[in-house]
Amino acid sequence: MLLRSDGTITVVGIPGSLVNTVPTLPPGVRYIQMDGGYEIAVALRSDGQVVCWGSSDPSMTTVPTLPPGVSYVQVASGRSCLIARRSDGDAVAWGFVGGTGSSYVTPPTLQSGVSYLHVAAGYNTLIGLVGSESRYVTFASGCAGSSPPSSLIPRDTPRIGETLQVSINNLPTSVAMIAMGWSKLIPGASLAFLGMPNCAAHVTLDGVALLTGAGNEAVWSLPIPYQAALLGVHFHNQAFVLDPAAGNAIGAVVSDAAEAVVGG
Repeated sequence: MLLRSDGTITVVGIPGSLVNTVPTLPPGVRYIQMDGGYEIAVALRSDGQVVCWGSSDPSMTTVPTLPPGVSYVQVASGRSCLIARRSDGDAVAWGFVGGTGSSYVTPPTLQSGVSYLHVAAGYNTLIGLVGSESRYVTFASGCAGSSPPSSLIPRDTPRIGETLQVSINNLPTSVAMIAMGWSKLIPGASLAFLGMPNCAAHVTLDGVALLTGAGNEAVWSLPIPYQAALLGVHFHNQAFVLDPAAGNAIGAVVSDAAEAVVGG
């Protein structure tokens, strides 16, 4: 399989194989990572969802459902077993070890304060690298304007020595401002006084960055220094989305809000 720069997948495989039929993407969504096993393929989409195809056995192609506020951030495939890492620091697996009819695969449950940082797959083996807690999970909903509410979708979990990238989708003008706050607001603070009566702020405004993108999407990048003192640090994000057709006085809405924990 080949992942192209436009976010589509081209398969060069056995004629007639089910692997050749790549699932159709929704509008505005692209593939950002892929892996393949023995006549099985798995791919991560830019909306944080995972798709799997190539087998007639539904136990191998049925991807586990995500909890609310969680995205997939990495996938890997073995012969007949697959594993995916989630933005809450957990990992899930599906399929079989040893082929159809053998035992199901289940990643070990981690103790509190520990997260999966990387996963990989071999022929009949799944493996995970673990470290201190690293997560990026949304905890509050955004508000809709002329488009559905914008979502914060991490490309990975935040770690020291790495650059965290978070995609913001459903941007009518491909422009947004992302807030970074040290605290979250529960319940949220109404933004009616700014002309957004159905929207609420869910994070404190301790920093802000202007983002411009394309195709109704923008990406925020946060370099995190390699400093042990940053392990366990919490921060929060929410985006202010420019939307002239939102139907409110200010011509803007807000995205969902997320809480991050820096790991390593």
